[in-house]
Amino acid sequence: MNSDVQIAGDPLAIPHLLPPVPAHPSTVSAFAGLARTIAADRDGWASLVQYDATSRWYHRLRTGPGYEVWLLSWVPGQGSGAHDHGRSSGVLTVLQGELTERVGTRGVRHALRAGAQRVFAPGYVHDVVNDALEPAVSLHIYFPGLTEMPLHPTQSSELSAPTAPAAAPARWASRVAEPPRTPAMSGAAARLSPMRIVVLAGGIGGARFLRGLMSAAPDADITVIGNTGDDIHLFGLKVCPDLDTVMYTLGGGIHEEQGWGRADETFTVKEELAAYGVGPEWFGLGDRDFATHIVRTQMIGAGYPLSAVTEALCARWQPGVRLLPMTDDRVETHVLIDDPDAPDGESRKAVHFQEYWVRLRASVPAHAVVPVGADQAKPAPGVLEAIADADVVLFPPSNPVVSVGTILAVPGVREAIADAGIPVVGLSPIVGDAPVRGMADKVLAAVGVESTAAAVAKHYGSGLLDGWLVDTVDAGAVDEVEAAGIRCRAIPLMMTDLKATAAMAAEALMLAEEVRG
Repeated sequence: MNSDVQIAGDPLAIPHLLPPVPAHPSTVSAFAGLARTIAADRDGWASLVQYDATSRWYHRLRTGPGYEVWLLSWVPGQGSGAHDHGRSSGVLTVLQGELTERVGTRGVRHALRAGAQRVFAPGYVHDVVNDALEPAVSLHIYFPGLTEMPLHPTQSSELSAPTAPAAAPARWASRVAEPPRTPAMSGAAARLSPMRIVVLAGGIGGARFLRGLMSAAPDADITVIGNTGDDIHLFGLKVCPDLDTVMYTLGGGIHEEQGWGRADETFTVKEELAAYGVGPEWFGLGDRDFATHIVRTQMIGAGYPLSAVTEALCARWQPGVRLLPMTDDRVETHVLIDDPDAPDGESRKAVHFQEYWVRLRASVPAHAVVPVGADQAKPAPGVLEAIADADVVLFPPSNPVVSVGTILAVPGVREAIADAGIPVVGLSPIVGDAPVRGMADKVLAAVGVESTAAAVAKHYGSGLLDGWLVDTVDAGAVDEVEAAGIRCRAIPLMMTDLKATAAMAAEALMLAEEVRG
């Protein structure tokens, strides 16, 4: 029998059958890859770097059809000022040192250490500054080439472009391959900065609470560690329901009545899949939502970790917080239930949490809840650092088992929070012995916890939780919670509107200060 090569010939010997090899990048991922390649070739850029104490130094490293590559240096105190890049998109990569990026009118901060990348589209407004104690070097790729960089006035002096201090060491102005190091600081450096808040969030409840928190603390630097245990692969796509719910809610794209999915959604693709007999039909992905999952899956397939993909998606939505997945590793929650199809009626099987929650509506008892893969997962980049740098950690009224509980199941997260030495305050998702939303009582029963505000507080434990807010209807539980070593207050906990939710968030922050003492 002839082989395919014998029949068709060796494709490697017939150049015209091969796809053309691009001489230059043409996609966002390719430009990001080019930046990483240049960054890895330290010998190709380190000897070119100069430091100028009076202004930022820059050097055009290379050009190509429709793009430019620039090398910049930053001595401590130098910044760009708030600006956009006209019609250009770009990739910013930190090669050495550390820079701080502040994004949009809210000034959301991102600490960019060596190796960090930021991808931005036309019209993206940010301010980049070196507020560390060492010089920094960065690489900037613009496509098309940069023709304008309009500055944006800001209402806060904190967002204005700082200039290099007059006393900046003159030696930084000399051309050197390695930047000089400044002396280590003696003692703690005190400087004014926004409150740094870390929130462990699930989907709808967490997202709505975050909207209230941003209203209550508009100047806060908020990092959200999002649950990915609800993630599921459908139609060949990776779907991240909780991350997307936070992103859409804070970015103004959520279906407000549902609390999940996109506003003004259509379901043509879902209907077409059903016409082909392709399921599952019980999980409704809308047409707009499909686009998010397609982009995410393509980027993951190209080698980007989920944390980098989430950051890229948020560049469009501008949620006003830093949204981090709990891990870049695959973790999917499964629920052990009685098998309804078993002939003996006594067999059990594990189903994906989404099937239990969406298709079965938690209508059958849950015997166990297992975040599969969590024990081998590692916290995503930035998660432990955000906790270590935080002033307070908040547990919103999200599901304590399959949302907050799953995040805490990632090795190192619970320990980092417990050891951070900062107030940890939670808000009860149980009001009047019933979940405010959803079916949290079903999964609480699976882990042996009663569906009461006090029981959930004790489930977290005094070794982790410092303060707990319960609804006024559960005021009788305050003494029980405090007897467990957790400071407790009773306040209205129904997120009926933004004002009520902001009041809840403000009470949580006040309780944190009370705990801090």
